Amino acid sequence: MKRLWAFISDLGAQESDNGDFLRKIHLVNQLSFLSTLTTFVFVVHIYLIGNSYYLPFQFGTGLLCCLYYFLSVKRHFHAALYWIFFLIFFNIEYCSIEIPNSGDQYFLIPLWIIPFTIL
Repeated sequence: MKRLWAFISDLGAQESDNGDFLRKIHLVNQLSFLSTLTTFVFVVHIYLIGNSYYLPFQFGTGLLCCLYYFLSVKRHFHAALYWIFFLIFFNIEYCSIEIPNSGDQYFLIPLWIIPFTIL
């Protein structure tokens, strides 16, 4: 598990990066990994409550979250943060439309705030 965490943290990092930028890269990668993981956990939640209409969209969102790692490897960190921000924003919006009055979208709001704290 430590190896996976170290691998995720070091995506896009180079030895020539200074300490502050390297810490930012690690933070961005770790928080984006947790966002992706939470998105897939939310798929299980949606399955358990039996919403078959929203389930494919949530699974697709989880897969699209993985595009972040490609952008990170290419060292496009700001584009990756904007990608995760807009993806989760649209996920929250669609969740509030598809599952009204359930409060499920409130679980995703902290994930949406993460890119703002890093930029």
